[in-house]
Amino acid sequence: MAKKLNVPNIYFGSNRTCQEKDFWILPRFDKETERVLSFVLSPSKVDLAGALKASRAELPQLTGRYWTVLLGGNCKGCSWTDHDWRMMTKQIIEEAIKADVKLLVTSSPRTGAHAENICKNLLDQSGVLVKGIWFTKRHVETNPSLLALLGAGERVIVTEDSATMVNEAVLAGKPVVTISPFKIELLKKQEDMLTRLHTKKHIYRLNRGDYSFSNIPNNEWNLVSCDWHSTFGRQLKRKIEQYG
Repeated sequence: MAKKLNVPNIYFGSNRTCQEKDFWILPRFDKETERVLSFVLSPSKVDLAGALKASRAELPQLTGRYWTVLLGGNCKGCSWTDHDWRMMTKQIIEEAIKADVKLLVTSSPRTGAHAENICKNLLDQSGVLVKGIWFTKRHVETNPSLLALLGAGERVIVTEDSATMVNEAVLAGKPVVTISPFKIELLKKQEDMLTRLHTKKHIYRLNRGDYSFSNIPNNEWNLVSCDWHSTFGRQLKRKIEQYG
């Protein structure tokens, strides 16, 4: 269609059986070329303004200081043991007490009921959990959106197994700490993404099995601005005009 009508086409995704020359512009994590527009973050519906608005609308009762914790789970190259889940949860609780903050915690489809129960039991006894949203109980509970949780947290702690959760946490404009189990060897694409975000200071990566982050100074992050998507859109427009 693009070739027949001579209209620029923008393709965001895997080329599959197609070639670079089949598209005008390819937004990618790759090195910039004539057709590739390189970026560090993946475009999303999440931004700081939307997160803060959702938080005010869905969590109006929250008035203190909070951290938001996003729990993933096992994936290719990442294996959480029961010991990892217990150690991670206990350390996050200790760090929250040390920083005098409360916790907003959500699991994901990848977490699983068994890991959820380990974390939930420890958090319920801790006195620092304000809201726990458990994926396996999503059909029987009414819960705020992920966007609202991101807006409510001063910092976001997210497991490295989920590229989507890491990306959305960064786009919410909050300081993001990424954590992982002791045994982790992520696929190159995901490892490269995390390395780029860490190099740009969009995330603070802790070493595997390390969950100590309450003393990280605020100047360790380069926070994403509310205007990130607009800036990216202008870059994309210039690339089209340049290529055309």
